[in-house]
This record gives sequence, C-alpha cells and structure tokens, in this order.
Amino acid sequence: MKEKLKKFLRYNYKLIFIYIILICLTVIKLDYQIYTPGGLLNLNNRIKIDNAYKSEGSFNLTYVRGYKGNILFVLASYIIPSWDLIPTKDIRIDGESEKENEERNKIYLNDVNKNAVIVAFKALGLEVNTYKKGIKVIYIYKESDTDLKIGDVITSINNIKVTNTDDLTNVVSSLKEGQKINLKVTRNNKEQNRYAIIKNIEGKLLIGIAIQNEIEINTDPEVSFKFKKNELGPSGGLMTALEIYDMLTKEDITKGYKISGTGTINEDGSVGEISGIKYKLAGADKNGSQIFICPTNNYEECKSEKDKNKYDIKLIEGDNFNNVLTKLKELPHYDK
Repeated sequence: MKEKLKKFLRYNYKLIFIYIILICLTVIKLDYQIYTPGGLLNLNNRIKIDNAYKSEGSFNLTYVRGYKGNILFVLASYIIPSWDLIPTKDIRIDGESEKENEERNKIYLNDVNKNAVIVAFKALGLEVNTYKKGIKVIYIYKESDTDLKIGDVITSINNIKVTNTDDLTNVVSSLKEGQKINLKVTRNNKEQNRYAIIKNIEGKLLIGIAIQNEIEINTDPEVSFKFKKNELGPSGGLMTALEIYDMLTKEDITKGYKISGTGTINEDGSVGEISGIKYKLAGADKNGSQIFICPTNNYEECKSEKDKNKYDIKLIEGDNFNNVLTKLKELPHYDK
C-alpha cells in the first residue's frame, strides 16, 4: 500500500499541487467584498395584495451583486473593470459580525416596507392604522454590558412599560450609573427577561444600544411581502411604495415601461440616498430598463455614470414620492 501511494504521488504530484492551489484560491477568505453590477427584482413577485390591478409595465428593485473576497475573486477584480474591491471594514460597523449585520438589514427591510405601505395608502387617500409595539434594538455598542440581541423588542424596564424611544430615554436617565435593570423583551415572538447595566458615556446615562420605535400597521386591503432571505436592506423603499400604489389604482402608472430604481423612503414620502448607485444603474441598463429612478443625493453621480458609459436609459430624480409619481404620470405611453 505504501509503495502504491508513493508511486501515485510520484506520477501525479503536479496535478495534486494544482488542486491544492485551486482550493486555496477559492476557500481562503480575505477581508474584502467584490461589488459588481447587479440585476432586477420585479416587485410584482414580491408583493401580494388581493384583487390588485395589473399593469403593462413593471416596477423593479435594483441590487448590487456581491461576492466574498476569496483570493481568486480578489485577483480577478484587478482585471475585470466592472469589479470593485471593497474592504469589509468600509461596509460593516466596526466589531460587528456578518450575522448581526444581516439581522439589522432584515429590520431595515421590514421597516422600509411599512413606510412604503403608509406612503402609498396615504397618497391614495386610504386608511392606515398604526400602533406602537415597543422599542427595537438595532445595534449593541461594545461598551455595553447586556444580554440583549439585535432584533429584541423592549416592552418594559423594571416593570415600567415603554412604547417608544423617549420612554426608554426618560426611564434610563432617572436611574443610577452601574445599576442593573431588568428588561422585558419580545424575541422570536416569545417574551423573555434580559438585563443591562447603566453606563455613564460622555456624561449621559445609557445602556449602550441603538434603538428605534417598533410599529405595526393594519390596512384594508392587506399588503404582504415575499422577499427572500438574501434580499435585505432599506434601499428598495421608494420602488416598493410605487408598486403598492400601482397595484391599488386602476391607472397604470408604469405606462408600459420597465422601470427600475432605488432609494429609501420615510413615512412623509421623502426619499433617502443609498450606496452602490453605479452598480445598480449598470444592472438596470444591462437588464433592459427604460427608466431609472435615483435619489436626489445620488443624482449627480448617476448622471455622470450614465454619460460616461453611454447608457440608453432615462433618469428620474427622486426627492419625494409625490414628485416621482407626478413625473411618471407625465410620461407618454411606451411605444414598443
């Protein structure tokens, strides 16, 4: 057996060496991400509303295609012009794990979808009922001493009910540095007891977490979402609001166009900037969009990328929902 093994190695060592090299190139991870132009997600496949109206065109989310930085991809990024090498520290909060980053981006997606529903329904004069559930944890600072996790919804502190961020701030500021507090939270739909130690950070009494209000909404008709596990973040808010509006009105505001775009959306309809705009615009053009909607704060970069790459796509600046809606309604019907 030993002799056979020696013979095998003698005649195949070059091939074995190549296999080892290839495994190292693909398996060993470096602290980088590779960003490339992405594709489109037709929102009609991600949003469900009973008896929704159909449209001739479509509203589409744009996304950035990313790869984890193994050695092979890092080397390829120096050769392929559309591949950009981004240090992980530039896209993730210091000290945060990949799982924590994903959990927070799930929260952002859920919240921006609620904002999209509120904005679309209000634009149509439809009723939206909202109620406060508590305070959601979206980040935990390294200075904290707590067993809270991202995604926990805090409902009480030392048996004092809290329903919004002001409630929590007021209760914590009335306590003493070093005091251990009991927190009732909802985690994975179950009520649990957690703790935190009051810290004095730059002269303020804090428990070392970032929080936001957690609300629930009720509408008639009901709106439900079917996003996949890897579809995360808040950047699709504007397009989601436009799709919901289009599904609820007889008027086809797509005018037959394949419309793509990006941008966060707040309850008041204002549109926020996003990152990775050049990859999203490139993906929109590559996948046949006739129109790309871009947040105001990204518009100049978007216009520059369009001119530089000679993209055959119409840009619409998105400052707020109502203005975007007006611009879309003013378009002529798409002549195929």
